[in-house]
Amino acid sequence: MDKIIQINDEIKRLQDEKRAIVEQERLAKLRKMELQTLNEDAHLANKFVNGLYKQRIRLGLSQTNLAKATGVSRQMIHNFETGKNMPSLEKFLRLNEVLKYWKINPLLEEPNETE
Repeated sequence: MDKIIQINDEIKRLQDEKRAIVEQERLAKLRKMELQTLNEDAHLANKFVNGLYKQRIRLGLSQTNLAKATGVSRQMIHNFETGKNMPSLEKFLRLNEVLKYWKINPLLEEPNETE
């Protein structure tokens, strides 16, 4: 009888160990996905920063001119260009109206009422 109890205890211990390993693997996968998402976000932010600056210069606009044209402060344009801040969707769309640099998803555009 003692042998059966020992075996049952060992089975429970191994099952607990297996559950712990499965949980560790799950958490490792989540961390990997989180890091991948952060890397993708950083890549997109970098593309935005570079695109904003290059297109502003290409169009011959100062930060002040772009700020006035989009209704945001010059400091905010500076913060966008340095990556200190990212614009809200509304500000991003206003920037793109002036810069005409990024391709925008047609679902975000107003429908054409004449069609």
